[in-house]
Amino acid sequence: MQRTTKTVIDSAGNFWAVNNWKNESGIDNTTNPGGDGVVIFVGLAAPPLAKVS
Repeated sequence: MQRTTKTVIDSAGNFWAVNNWKNESGIDNTTNPGGDGVVIFVGLAAPPLAKVS
């Protein structure tokens, strides 16, 4: 995990992270700066509180 661009905790308490990193330095800055990795940490976080309207 070197360049995390977005994280979210789902309703089950799983932590999702988008890893925007590629192994080749020339690709990062020129032709395709976006990475292709999504990492899930199952059960890492407490589920978020439900919104009350």
